[in-house]
Amino acid sequence: MYHLSEEICARLTLLRDGLPVTRFSTEHEADNIAATLHAEIPWMGQATEEVWRGLRASARNGLPGIRFSPLVLTGPPGIGKSFWARRLAYHLVIPTTKIDATGEPASFSITASQRGWGSAHAGKLVNTILAARHAGPIVIIDEIEKADEIHSNRGSRNTLTEALLPLLERMTAAA
Repeated sequence: MYHLSEEICARLTLLRDGLPVTRFSTEHEADNIAATLHAEIPWMGQATEEVWRGLRASARNGLPGIRFSPLVLTGPPGIGKSFWARRLAYHLVIPTTKIDATGEPASFSITASQRGWGSAHAGKLVNTILAARHAGPIVIIDEIEKADEIHSNRGSRNTLTEALLPLLERMTAAA
């Protein structure tokens, strides 16, 4: 970490002993979360069921945290896709961060910008983890289909897909 500023090193020392994750001891806890979420937003039942399966498997397998597959929610505007994700996070007691893929460089919001892009900074994912002191936030990417490529004045390019792929592959994300 010799190349990092004092401020960044100080922020990262919070991670030295690890951070908590949300964990279920029993499948019943997953059942309660899914039932509550379904009662609030029944039209998102297919998404709730998908998450419920992952939550039950996390409890059944004694995982150190909860796991479920990443979801892409599709549908017309205003049906509650982002609201559903925020309610899921609320019931799981997990922090969230929202990225608007149309109004900000979405790939940099997820991963960060590196030197050579004008100013290096941490992405929303890392900032959320550090601010909430929780290792498993839910990332809501709104309008994902409208994300653009970003080009530097030196010819480099960065896309939302390239930023997301390492996070969606479980072994790479764990590393």
